[in-house]
Amino acid sequence: MLNSNRIVVYPEGSVVNVYEGVRWHEDAPEMLQARLISDLQQRQLFTGVSSDRLPHDILLLSELRHFQSEYDTSPPSIHLQLDVQLVNTQHRKPLAATSFVIRTRADSPEIPDVVNAFGAASDALAEQLSAWVAAQSSTLRTAD
Repeated sequence: MLNSNRIVVYPEGSVVNVYEGVRWHEDAPEMLQARLISDLQQRQLFTGVSSDRLPHDILLLSELRHFQSEYDTSPPSIHLQLDVQLVNTQHRKPLAATSFVIRTRADSPEIPDVVNAFGAASDALAEQLSAWVAAQSSTLRTAD
């Protein structure tokens, strides 16, 4: 269900549902990828940052594991998990890997507040990912 434009919700326990009548403007993985790329570009930590459509030396692979709201209490919490791996494209050699888990609480169960909480969680993820990639980049440069 994550690979869609529906907003996934766990209303109770392991029950999976979607918010009725509400959709993201694009599929969640692509939307998050665009946001993370934009954040990396704005931070100007690297000479170039782009999607996989252009030639590159290092590839950041990612797997979106969680991108949902959970009614563990009210208001709901947002749960994001992104597993990432840096790979040398020339040798196809893994260079580093980690997993980011973000949890944040919405201000209320109202849809606009839930969507805003997704935004805050995505911002926190972007910040943590940028810091990690920058640290890995520094490590890789000193290892050369």
